[in-house]
Amino acid sequence: MEISKENIFNVKYTSVLEKRGKKKRWTSNIVRFIRDNKLISISIIVFLMCVGINLILIFNFFKILTTIQ
Repeated sequence: MEISKENIFNVKYTSVLEKRGKKKRWTSNIVRFIRDNKLISISIIVFLMCVGINLILIFNFFKILTTIQ
């Protein structure tokens, strides 16, 4: 009888109020993705840096071509 009393009255109640009040932001998903997939994240960053440098070099090249004429 003692075991059943302990099981009945030992209810581990957890409040749901904290979980409802906390909104999940989209930035936390991005941070979690970067943390979990470091190789993919570094590859994307390097690719975007190469694209940016390439665009700057193309712009400077066209600028030089316009000054020649």
